[in-house]
Parts: sequence; structure tokens; C-alpha cells
Amino acid sequence: MLVENFFLLHSMDYAVRHKLPGWASFRSLLSLSALSQPHIGIRKYFGEKVALYFLWLETYTKFLWYPVLPGLAMTSYSMIANKPYNNPLMCIFAGCLLLWSVAWIRHWDHVEARFAKESGSAAESEQEMCRDEFVGEEEKVEDDKIHKMLFQYPLTMYRRPNGELCERKDTPVRRRLMKIFVTYPITLALVGGLVAVLIEITNWRFTHEDSPAWYASLATFIVMKVFAALFDKISEWLNDLENNRTDTEYENSLILKSFLFFFCNAYSALFIILFYPQDATVSYSDRLDQLSSQMTTILLVMPAVQNIIEVVLPIFGAKMRIRSDLLGSSWKALYSIVCGCGREVQGENAQEADFRRCLWKECQMEPFTAITGDYLEIAIQYGYMTMFACTFPWAPAAAFIYNVIEVRVDAYKFLYHTQRPRHVPAKSIGSWKFIFRFLVAVSIMTNGYITCFMSDTFQDISLVADHVTGRTRAFVVVQYIFLLVVIAALVLIPVVPIDILKENAKEDILQQRSNVERTRLKQKVAKGGMKTPREGVPELLTPRTFEGRNQGE
Repeated sequence: MLVENFFLLHSMDYAVRHKLPGWASFRSLLSLSALSQPHIGIRKYFGEKVALYFLWLETYTKFLWYPVLPGLAMTSYSMIANKPYNNPLMCIFAGCLLLWSVAWIRHWDHVEARFAKESGSAAESEQEMCRDEFVGEEEKVEDDKIHKMLFQYPLTMYRRPNGELCERKDTPVRRRLMKIFVTYPITLALVGGLVAVLIEITNWRFTHEDSPAWYASLATFIVMKVFAALFDKISEWLNDLENNRTDTEYENSLILKSFLFFFCNAYSALFIILFYPQDATVSYSDRLDQLSSQMTTILLVMPAVQNIIEVVLPIFGAKMRIRSDLLGSSWKALYSIVCGCGREVQGENAQEADFRRCLWKECQMEPFTAITGDYLEIAIQYGYMTMFACTFPWAPAAAFIYNVIEVRVDAYKFLYHTQRPRHVPAKSIGSWKFIFRFLVAVSIMTNGYITCFMSDTFQDISLVADHVTGRTRAFVVVQYIFLLVVIAALVLIPVVPIDILKENAKEDILQQRSNVERTRLKQKVAKGGMKTPREGVPELLTPRTFEGRNQGE
């Protein structure tokens, strides 16, 4: 029988032992320690990769406290002074957000280094084998010629069922051509269709000023969700066409394509509003109004819809698979779930635990694929925080509340409604760090443009009059100031914390000393001049040594 999938079984006894049910309970949101997590238990139950995600989410959420207070101060000042756009705090708040974003990147580098050191996953994650789905030209390898081969990294050899050893040749040229001419063009075509629809919605937004602003914002939100669902359907198919060798290569390729699409999907509407051509009917303040309205819809409506989808879909999918097997038809299963006229068949004795039925039910759970979508969700939020939060100062507070709930939603989903993942070693979040740096670079431009062109921050300064030349001059100055802030933060904050560097240096010295002593010991034994072990060097254990010890020597 062909094995389609295999996974670890959930063990509630083991989960209770590591305090995971309390971690996945929504009642913990009402406690004072709403962000506390049993990191050791998560790592032992789900593996390093999932544990690293929850540690990353917790660290990011706690770090959101720093922009929350300046955002509330800016909002209070705007309400008291009744100057939402002629607000000198907007430029200061934008600079604080940039400084916060860079500090967060460096702070996570420190947390990540400590995690890799404590879990010991730094060496394990480098020992990666070839994917089972990788297809390459097979070449038979003789056992006596293995020592003469130049091995590729990662290892591409495997044994056939008949015992023959084969090597699968890699085809990097084919993979590159597939990316250039197939996968990325299809992704860009989907992005082009999305941008075209959003431009039409933006034109309607500014030509129908008598209509409420939330009409266009809601239409934009629906279009974004429709195109996102369409991309989710084809993303894995596109990635499979590339024939990546390792799981890391496969995941990185999927991350880049997903971020390319969702970057345009999430921010295209805001960029279109930001750079919409100015005329007599559309002023900078009108665009800022529409930008603030769109940010409100995104940060308040989207999280609620996303959490409902994350909780409801796995439960509904499992029920559909169970009842389809019981009733023999998907339509009958859907009818029984909607009307509530059907029920799951119970065992003959409800008091006895039917292991085979529990196993079958667990097979119907939502398969655990990857946590790329969870990372992407928070990365998009990070982009909103860094690039456009100065138009909506409540954004840090809204993001903090959403992330606190997101921790429990993901924990509940992974523990009760998703198949238990295989343990995968991980020492870093990988390509996501590059994505965060890219978002910081883009935020320098967006924050400078918003504060100089769209707001009235520089209107009262005589050197910068309210015309294009003066605002352009201010934009260049602000850009350099923001860039200097980012560079200074990156230079002054070290990538790896000092204590980890000292510990690594200490381990290197001890390893070198151990290698030297081992070499000296081997030379002494080879010359035959070593009859008794030196002081401080372990005794060389041989069968004669054990024989002498047994005789009481």
C-alpha cells in the first residue's frame, strides 16, 4: 500500500505534562501573563521550528509596547489641538517608528542567537538531506567508489528498494529557467490583475466624494481577499514546478513568491492612494483621509476575519472529511453539517477508548504543511507598522491586541485541530530577516513622503513653503535624517550579543585544546612509549584494560 503521509500522534498526557492545554486556552487571555508561554514544552512537543515561531511572535508582541505609548501621545495631542494633519509630532513619530523597527531587528538577532545556543539546533539544522519529492537523473554508484566521489551538498544519494545505491543529479539550469519563464511570470500576471482592479477602485474613491470612504475601503478589502485565495490555490503548484532539492530551498522559494504577491496585495491600495495624481479636486489632505480610512479597515476588520478563518476552517475541514467517509458523499456531509441532521457514529461502548477510531479521527485533521502563512501574516503587519503607521497612530495598539489573541489562536489550532508536525531543527527564521530589512528600507521613503508632502508639518516653516520645490527639499532632508537614524542603529547595536560571542570563543579554545591533546595521545600510543595515562588525559580503554579491571588490577 502506498503511504501518502505520516505524522506524529498527539499525546494529551504528554501535552498536560508540559502545560500546553493551559497555553492553548483562550481563558489565559484574561490573566496578567497573557503572553507567557512554556517554550521548553513547545519545543519538546512540536519541535524547534514551531517553537522558534512562537518565541518570535512573543518577542515581537512584547516589543510593540515601545511604539504604543508615542502613538497614544500623538493621538491625544491631535484630539486636543484639533490638528490631525498640521501636527509636528507626525515627523517625530515616523522617526520613532523607524528607530523601533531597526531596534527590533537587532533585538531579534540576539534572541535568535540565544535560542540556537540553548537548544543546540545550530549544528543539526546544517545537516539537511535531499527532499523526497526532488526529481533528478539517477546514476548508479558502486559501493567501492564512494570514497572517490565529490559529494554535493546536500547529500543526493539514496538506496533503491533492491539495495542499489544511486545518486540524483541536480539540474540548476532547468530550475532557473522555470523560475524566469513560468513561475514568476504567472505570479506577476496575477499581481498585474490585482493592481488594475485596485486602480479602478481608487479612481472611483476620488471621483465619488459624496460616498462614504469605507465603501471603497471595504471593496478593496474584498478584492484583496479574493486574489489572496486565488494565489493560495496555485502557490504550491508553482513551487513544485521548480523541483527544489531541499526543504530549505523549497521553503525559501515559496516565501519569496508569497511575499512578492502579498506585498503587492497588502500595500498596493495604500501606495496607489499615496501617489495618486494631485489635481484641483484631490488634495493632499483628501488622500491622507482616504489613507487613514483604509488603514482603519485593514487593521480592525482584517484581523477579525483572519482569526475566524484560522479557527473555523480547520474544524470545518476535519468535520467534512469525517462525515464524507461516513456518509460516502461530500454533499451529504455538507448537508448534515449545515442542517445538523447527522451525527458522528460512536463506538459500541462509549466508555471504552477506541484507539483505531481516535487514530482515524486524527488522520482527518488538517495536515500541518508549514508556518509560512503565519510568518507572512505578521510580516505584513510589520510593514503596516513601519510604512504607514504615522497616518494611523493607533496601529501599534491594535497590532499588540491582535498579536496577543494570535498567540492563543495559533496554539489552539496547532494543539487541537492540526496534525502534529514532525520535529524540524531550526536555528533561524531564515529569509524573513531579509524581508524585514526590505520593509525598513521602503519605510524610509513612505514616511518621508507622508510627512513632507501629504501632511502640513512643514507648512508653517518659512524656508519650506507650500509648493512642490519646497516640499521636495524637505523630503530630501528628512530622507537623509531617517537614513542616518537607521544606519546608526544598525552600526551601534551588535548582531550577536557579547555574552554569546564570549561563550563561542570559549568553546573554540576548549575544542582546540581537546584536539591538540587527542593528537598528542594518538602519537604516544602509535610510538608505543605510553604505558600509563598522563595526568589529566583520559585512559585509553582497550579489551585488555577491561580484562585487568575485572581481575582487580
